[in-house]
Amino acid sequence: HLRRVGSRGDAAGETLDILGASAIGGLVKAAGHVSQPIRVEAMRRLDLLAASSEPARLAVNERSASPFADVRAASTLSRARTGGATVEVVRGLTLLLDRAETHEQGAAGVRTAAEAPAFETVTAGDAEAMVPRLLSFGGEDDIDRRSATALIEALGPFAFRPLVAAVTKAVEPERRRALVVLGRLGAKYPDDPGVATARDALGAELVAARDPALVADALARCGAPARPLLAAAVGSRHADVRRAAITALRGLPAFPEGVAALAEALGAGRDTADASAEVLVSLGSDGAVALAEALLVSDMGLRRRAGRALEGVPALPEAAYPSLIQAMRSKDVAVRMAATRALVRVPTKTAEIQEALVRAKRDKSALVRRLLP
Repeated sequence: HLRRVGSRGDAAGETLDILGASAIGGLVKAAGHVSQPIRVEAMRRLDLLAASSEPARLAVNERSASPFADVRAASTLSRARTGGATVEVVRGLTLLLDRAETHEQGAAGVRTAAEAPAFETVTAGDAEAMVPRLLSFGGEDDIDRRSATALIEALGPFAFRPLVAAVTKAVEPERRRALVVLGRLGAKYPDDPGVATARDALGAELVAARDPALVADALARCGAPARPLLAAAVGSRHADVRRAAITALRGLPAFPEGVAALAEALGAGRDTADASAEVLVSLGSDGAVALAEALLVSDMGLRRRAGRALEGVPALPEAAYPSLIQAMRSKDVAVRMAATRALVRVPTKTAEIQEALVRAKRDKSALVRRLLP
């Protein structure tokens, strides 16, 4: 009667509600019926009973071998809800995403599993099978994308290989999603051998200027060995690559290659130079020393940009003093002015700084002399 509309269907449903777990045997039989509506309703009721009845839960699990795809899908979904989101269950859920008739059930299961994945044992085969399907899942739905990301991360280091494959071979938007997850995994497992492969792939993508902002962000998360790749990208011939690399360096601690690349970029085009100067200022002592040393280079534009950037440094480290004192003897009046401004701000002046400022009072340029108290 369940497949009929009207009072008979209502009465049959109410009767089954009353029978509860005692109806499991009949529901199992109905789950093998040739009529899909009857199978669907039978599995729905078994699923509800499985939350509180062990026989119902076992019966639902056994339906995973059913000859009917809709029953197998319902069984897998129910197992995700009641038996835990194990690797085996989630792998089955991702397979449901491949078929239109089971996609909705698979999607519901993926969302449920992502709330508390219980991946005790993962194999490379699991990751190879699940990652491509999860990357394709969700479309523009933010919740589905987050669910897929959570499950890929739960696969741990085994996900590196299929993610790298997606970055280099997949189409959009799967490729971009793979980049995001690679960065997250790189931050989580910086010492895993898979990170080295990821860094190499990301470095190649950055050189090729494919989605440089996403690639640079992922590289920045992949540990210290990835940082020289970002430093090298600061000198790229592609403006968007330079911009992405500089932005990524902003969130990292200072390191020699990065500071040197940013200092050299002060001599590039205005946008690149200004962005590099901002990052150098944000790097504290290391950036300030680099800016002070940049006052001594032969490139006039670079020298003057460094001088302007120095004005934004709140506190100059002692390591910058020698370069600033030497810059006071520059033939470039703009450099002498920048060095004078910087040294005047030093709260406790050394004998060498005091001597340099005394000389500045006799500077041939009134612009320099005017800066002194």
